[in-house]
Amino acid sequence: MTQANIDALARRLVEARRSSTPMATPTDWLPGDAAETYAVQEAVIALLGEPVAAWKVGAPAPADTPGVAPNCAPIMKSQVLASPARLASSDHRLFGVESELAFRLGSDMRPRETPYTRDEALAALDGVAVAIEEVESRLSDWPDTDANLILADCQGNGLLIVGEFGPIPANLDCANQRVIQKLGGGETTDKIGGLASGEPIWLIAWLANQLSGRSGSLSGRGLKAGDIVTTGSWTGVNFAAANTRSTAEFPGFGSAEVVFE
Repeated sequence: MTQANIDALARRLVEARRSSTPMATPTDWLPGDAAETYAVQEAVIALLGEPVAAWKVGAPAPADTPGVAPNCAPIMKSQVLASPARLASSDHRLFGVESELAFRLGSDMRPRETPYTRDEALAALDGVAVAIEEVESRLSDWPDTDANLILADCQGNGLLIVGEFGPIPANLDCANQRVIQKLGGGETTDKIGGLASGEPIWLIAWLANQLSGRSGSLSGRGLKAGDIVTTGSWTGVNFAAANTRSTAEFPGFGSAEVVFE
């Protein structure tokens, strides 16, 4: 790994973001492991020059699954919007929407050597809200490209639309939680459960521990009070379209809405 390779890829990703012109998968260098991938993320943050306001974190299986490997990506302040959000269709290409639960930090989880526990993560939170993550990759061949490159591109995050925060239930029963996603074309997903990680709080502890080891633009940052952490899609990624309205509803938690005008 060379810093020159990391910086070059970060510049390409930032240019694709700023120009709204997706880039092809590079043929000269790609991050080969998690360390290189997260180093590219850190370089992207530095080039964007704006604060991180939120994080996305997810895992393909519950915490007790052997070999389970979560991943995470930053979401910049300008990418976090309150629901209902109205977006210009001309600014978007994929119109991907995911229905999620997002949690807000009420206190810092600063970098430290001792790993944070799930109970400590739960104690650091002060609210939960329904969120819609809008998927908008900077990669022209997303999702059929290198997985590390997708993660370096902040795991395809475009925007995070966040509903009203409320209290976190004492018993967060994800297995029996209903979620309803409606797309403007009439497609509806109405299901019970569906979060691949099993439950979200362990992911926030994992994220705090992962950030304890970050360097570059994230060195010493950790999680801060006010940060929002969205914890994975319950519906997978579905696709809306121009001139449509999409909603996500989690009964007991509220709803979120995005309109592509």
